[in-house]
Amino acid sequence: DYDRFLRMLLGYGRLDGRFVMSEEAVRVGTSNLLPATVDTAGSWVAGEGHGAGGRVSGTSFGWGGAAGTLGAVDFGLKLRSCLWTQYMP
Repeated sequence: DYDRFLRMLLGYGRLDGRFVMSEEAVRVGTSNLLPATVDTAGSWVAGEGHGAGGRVSGTSFGWGGAAGTLGAVDFGLKLRSCLWTQYMP
């Protein structure tokens, strides 16, 4: 369930009182993994970064998927959000 996954990310790997992923794995995976030499101008991540499967902007990490879905965490605000529209035009 994605909400539990997002809650685990916000807990830096901890979910329901136990670690299911290392804190380092969460920190690395949700950080900008693009080398400084990559030019993102004109791309869908222009001015932002990209982590392990998601967009990185400031303290936020998230992704959009098929059918209008969205999952995101903001570590600075300690907030998680998800949207599941299930709409394929």
